[in-house]
Amino acid sequence: MIKIEKKVLKKYKTHLESGNYKPRGIEGKLAAARDFLNYLEDSGKDYRVTCIKDSEGYREYLSLLTGKDGSSRYRPATINVVLANLKTFYSYLVSAGDADKNPFASTWRLKEPVRIPKNILSVKEMGKLLSSLKVKEELKLKTVIELLYSTGMRISEVENLKLCDINLEGGYITIKDDKNRQDRTAPLCEYTQKVLVLYLRNHNQEKPFLMGQKRTLNRWINDRLKKKTEELKIPFITCHSIRHTIATHLLSSGAGLREVQEFLGHKKIKNTEVYTRVLTEDLKKVIETNHPRERPEGEQRNEAG
Repeated sequence: MIKIEKKVLKKYKTHLESGNYKPRGIEGKLAAARDFLNYLEDSGKDYRVTCIKDSEGYREYLSLLTGKDGSSRYRPATINVVLANLKTFYSYLVSAGDADKNPFASTWRLKEPVRIPKNILSVKEMGKLLSSLKVKEELKLKTVIELLYSTGMRISEVENLKLCDINLEGGYITIKDDKNRQDRTAPLCEYTQKVLVLYLRNHNQEKPFLMGQKRTLNRWINDRLKKKTEELKIPFITCHSIRHTIATHLLSSGAGLREVQEFLGHKKIKNTEVYTRVLTEDLKKVIETNHPRERPEGEQRNEAG
């Protein structure tokens, strides 16, 4: 049985590589398929004749898994991604004649709680952070932070950015997504362009921001952001928090949801809509602090008198 499954996974990998899938997307789909096949084998079931009870049982199995601290190992969103990957896997099996039906085609997804992004800096705080980074002393750090804020890139996209994807003359970069989303083009702010020109003078290798194997760019930047934010006495943010920050700043400045969705490279607009909740929460805090009806009764009576 194990040999058969390995053969199936090998064929599935070839199928994915011949399709329009990115390396990380292929990796995730193969991992989901492998884990489910192992689950079926442990249950003494044949992957070729699975039914919806098997797919729903696997969903519940994943939901009940816990970590060392007793908390759920997987968030609903993560489980839903696994279910979507298995739907793709079984769609392939059915088309290849290796399964009679796709049980994941009708398996309900878990309800995902709305997670409001945290540690978002105000425009003033972000300006304070950017102005504190000196070109001479902290060129790499400054260049990466400026890129993140200017383009809304993910830090993994910065690390994988190639020299050929940077068009300084045109004032834009091409962001190559490494999962299943679409590649996109991002214009560069004039100041970011200038900093980037300085950085590339001494870092003109194929991937200018690529770090070594022992430490990722994400870890390197986050370590420095922790120290910087402590020094400046502003909320601690990570590389990904900067992406949340620029999305919120654009929406609060009047940019449309569709434009911000394209800017961030979100496949689904619901992923962009979460930032409108950040604005709502901010407005709520302003009203709670300043609205006359939210003040103590004594203060209201004094104003009325």
